[in-house]
Amino acid sequence: MLDAAARSALAARAGDRPLLLGGFSGAGALACALARSIAADGHHPPRVVLAGTHTDDEDAVHALARALQDATTSDT
Repeated sequence: MLDAAARSALAARAGDRPLLLGGFSGAGALACALARSIAADGHHPPRVVLAGTHTDDEDAVHALARALQDATTSDT
């Protein structure tokens, strides 16, 4: 059974579009756990984009934004 976070993530999808989760560091680990929970419940597994924070905050934000954009335009 899905927890409230997984139900909210699935409900936030726009129409039939695939779900994309992302986060920095620890939030990325939570995104992975959420994706596993959704897949284990029989839903299509979401894509997950992880970003580290080894650079300054502005660079990290831009890197995550690029990764999210790449993940939404990729066919894989």
